[in-house]
Amino acid sequence: SINLARLNEAADPAQCGSDINAAKGCEVADLFGRNSLTDAVLDYIRYTDTEVTGYQQFSYGLDLGGEIIEIPWGGPIALVLGCEERDEEGYNRPSAVTVAGETAGNGLDPTSGGYKLNEFFGELSVPFLAEMPGAESLTADVAFRYSKYDTFGSDTTYRVGLSYAPVKDVRLRGVYNTVFRAPTITDLYGGA
Repeated sequence: SINLARLNEAADPAQCGSDINAAKGCEVADLFGRNSLTDAVLDYIRYTDTEVTGYQQFSYGLDLGGEIIEIPWGGPIALVLGCEERDEEGYNRPSAVTVAGETAGNGLDPTSGGYKLNEFFGELSVPFLAEMPGAESLTADVAFRYSKYDTFGSDTTYRVGLSYAPVKDVRLRGVYNTVFRAPTITDLYGGA
């Protein structure tokens, strides 16, 4: 990558010739001249950028489900209940040049942090009608999820749906649901 601070030093003979920059090996770059980017200039302004990123997620869950009762004209009602616990941790360690804002790429601050999440959920499917004239199937679905984060609070989302097939080859379906986007570790702990 290109170190912009060093490029600016190399482009200014007065800065490049200062005792501090000369000691770092600054070479004057004649940006509008014929031999503007010599190997010595390139060696001074280029660097190998590094960024170390890590992410861990530990997840434990339990769900129980199955058919709970049969509707004679529709079929079995299915129910699933469950819970999950997640522990998420992550970090990003950009190079010192990037953190200092001297890179030609995007500036980035170090990021590190984590959160814990507990969720409870349930899903219910009720087949009201099946294999009847004018109603190959009519099924209602309901689902909910409660999410509690240790960093920013909790939320409950749900879904309600209805599926109707008058014949095997035609199906009409309507669904209404709510969602939210949980902040990522970068959203919660990231710098500028």
